[in-house]
Amino acid sequence: MNENVKYLKKYLIDGWTKDAPIDDFKVCGADQAKKKISGIYFYVLINGDNAYKFYVGKSKNLANRMNDYKRTFQCRSPDDSKIRMAKAALERWMECAFELVLYFLPCGAAELTKKETDMIKKYQPLINPKNKQYRDRAWEQTVVSHIEAAYNRYFDEFVKIALDVKSLDQ
Repeated sequence: MNENVKYLKKYLIDGWTKDAPIDDFKVCGADQAKKKISGIYFYVLINGDNAYKFYVGKSKNLANRMNDYKRTFQCRSPDDSKIRMAKAALERWMECAFELVLYFLPCGAAELTKKETDMIKKYQPLINPKNKQYRDRAWEQTVVSHIEAAYNRYFDEFVKIALDVKSLDQ
């Protein structure tokens, strides 16, 4: 790991040990991740003896949500690829590999949004912090404009193929 690891220090989970719960979150095994249960999930990145807060999310159906994250990039739902893309970017930047471990906290569907907000505030994970210093509106607009441009190119081609035309100018 290179010197950039110092930037991850604020995401370090103090006192973490493998397979131990993180507060009320428990490690989510493969069997549990296939269940249709609602709750809050917490992705943690592991490197050696260190665990880092990565992402907190909510789901009414854990099995469906985990399947969404495993799919290849989908134009209709680019958000599903954010975990994989963010992990890959971090690995490139840190010049090391991380294991992605899923923790889960069951809760009723009615309390999902509040519980997720509470957990994001509590843990301030790398991918979805609520701290305003990370909310750069100019950067967000740049991302939106790139996504819109890509979607426009995709749908221009899609429409041409679907309508069996050589050009949209016809």
